[in-house]
Amino acid sequence: CYHIFPAMDNDMQRFPRNFALEQQIEYCHLLEVQLRNKIAKEINEVKIQEKKEKILLLPPLSENVFVCMTEVADLYHEVAKYENAIDMYNEILKLSNEKDNRINSTLIKMGKTYISSGKYDQALTFLHQVQGRIEEGGNNNNKNEVGEMYYNLGTVFFHTGKYEKALEHLNRATDIYNKDNIDNNNSQGRLNSKLRKLALASIYYVMGGVYLQQEDIEQGLEFHTKGLNLRMQQYIENENGEKDHPDLAKSYNGVGECCMFQKKYDKALEYHNLALNIYKNRYGFLHHPDVAETFLLFGIVYLHIDGEIKEKAIPYFMKSLKIHKKTLGEKHADIATTYNYIGQAYLKLGSLHYAMNYFELAHDVLILNFGKEHSKVGTSKNNLGCLYYNQQQYTKSYEYLNEA
Repeated sequence: CYHIFPAMDNDMQRFPRNFALEQQIEYCHLLEVQLRNKIAKEINEVKIQEKKEKILLLPPLSENVFVCMTEVADLYHEVAKYENAIDMYNEILKLSNEKDNRINSTLIKMGKTYISSGKYDQALTFLHQVQGRIEEGGNNNNKNEVGEMYYNLGTVFFHTGKYEKALEHLNRATDIYNKDNIDNNNSQGRLNSKLRKLALASIYYVMGGVYLQQEDIEQGLEFHTKGLNLRMQQYIENENGEKDHPDLAKSYNGVGECCMFQKKYDKALEYHNLALNIYKNRYGFLHHPDVAETFLLFGIVYLHIDGEIKEKAIPYFMKSLKIHKKTLGEKHADIATTYNYIGQAYLKLGSLHYAMNYFELAHDVLILNFGKEHSKVGTSKNNLGCLYYNQQQYTKSYEYLNEA
């Protein structure tokens, strides 16, 4: 193992000679993960540094400067360094003239970054700025920006549980990308066509998620499959003959989630493995929210398989929780989701004390993110009230049920 991975740091030592074969294999896998992690981090840091150095060599406030600054911000977003991305987008806005064409696209990117970091109120603030500017522009607006705005507004409403509003905005975005005619006789037209199809795939992905939340599994699968097919058609293969774009992984996870709801657990695990392999190659198992989400989905599948809760579901949930805390902080709404699933796992195992502890943690995070009046908080209070009632803790049960 030492000879296979000679580039490892000194603190990554070879395994002891008395390790059993299975332990040796597991250790080799651990070293591979650590090496991928190290390489991916270094590659991303080099990319960002190279672009920063390029900015210094360009004439001040030239268009190429703004292009490089945007690329740096986008890279920060991709590797989940959201605060760095926000800082760079803010710099672009400060240096831009109010009439610059880049203003709307930068505001949209700010909104997307706040969505990724779970700060939905801030996301709405920037997206509503775009909406105001678009309404002032009348018919002179960039159709892609209008579609992007509606798509991101729909995404915010999806994450905040406002599913009808989400579908309303996502359908508006779909209409824009479907109806806008394109001249396919030139290269720019073909490029626009590809980008529009990828935009539709992103919309279908969120719509699939909305329908799953509404327990319409058939519609959820239909939209996740449509999105996956569009992405498979548009993304090119890498040097190994594989299609490994992170958006493909999202679609694999979406279809896998549908399979889980259909109780096709083997098929669900197959899709989640496809997603995880893409993320592994892309991020080298860096601490990334998409990896955390995939671990969570593995855990949910194993939560429904008899005999796998303790050995597989809970470990996957804990992996997801660790990454989410590191990348998004302990107050992010996704943390509440993970806490809830850990609570469900312990409840199934009969460990009521552990279960209640995680349900309470989830409840506290939900209040921080959505306030006491949100439907998600109401559902949480109702569930806690019922659990306390079953444990004959009637006073506490009454408090939660009354607030619900």
